[in-house]
Amino acid sequence: MLETKGNTTKLSTEDLRFVSEFFYKKTGIQLGEEKRYLIESRLKTVLRIANLNTMDELCQELRKGFNVQVETLVIDALTTNETSWFRDGKPFVALEKTILKKMAELKATTRTLNIWSAASSTGQEIYTIAMIIQETGLFNGWNVKITGTDISQSALQQAKEGVYSQLEISRGMPVKLLIKYFDQIDDNTWRVKPVIKNMARFSAHNLKSDATYLGKFDMVFCRNVLIYFDLQSKQHILGHIRKVLHPSGLLCLGGSETTYGVDDYFQPIFIDNAAFYVSEEGKSLWIK
Repeated sequence: MLETKGNTTKLSTEDLRFVSEFFYKKTGIQLGEEKRYLIESRLKTVLRIANLNTMDELCQELRKGFNVQVETLVIDALTTNETSWFRDGKPFVALEKTILKKMAELKATTRTLNIWSAASSTGQEIYTIAMIIQETGLFNGWNVKITGTDISQSALQQAKEGVYSQLEISRGMPVKLLIKYFDQIDDNTWRVKPVIKNMARFSAHNLKSDATYLGKFDMVFCRNVLIYFDLQSKQHILGHIRKVLHPSGLLCLGGSETTYGVDDYFQPIFIDNAAFYVSEEGKSLWIK
């Protein structure tokens, strides 16, 4: 249903509402009328890839409920994958200066370290964490696993491949670490080296779903994600994280995010001027 006859790339009010509801049911993320331009501009790519002519045709395919390819394309297109290396650097400074040293003490018996990047996008966050771990030299011979999950299949595919353009590399990657941990494929392309890549594993995951199958974690990064969800969805997500985070484990959120008024289990603490969240039980391990 088109607002103007012949305009194939505009959504009618009804179809915009339908797409928004479809996306919310699949992801828990709300996209309202104010996001019309973003939705329409991103769905144009879906039309081209799916060989569809109009937004009306696209919505018809979604309404059928069995075109998995189109559903996946729409979710991928509307999912925000804004990311960079060492993004919002304070948590990474704390990770390097204090947190990993403490983790090395806490986990010395099992010599295992498990970290979850809950919205890993195209992999920059997970490989940033891996580089910091490698740089500390504290975990040589340990079983280190960094799990990256995302709802976007295309983002996960790039993360698994660990291949980045020069433009992507230029967004926050220190030259010293680039030379040390990446192989140059050609003038415009770089690939993560095995020493870093082997720490990572990736899986498609909806944050609104149970995460216990992923295992238990010493630290969870869920940064710049909760801002896209309503209160109920935030509570569900934090509830799932609570089940997989060790009592001594740390939760890292985005700079503008908080658990206050959402989940009282998580108590805020500051490590090297960066905010983290921990259970009441684990608080004493991190605060002297």
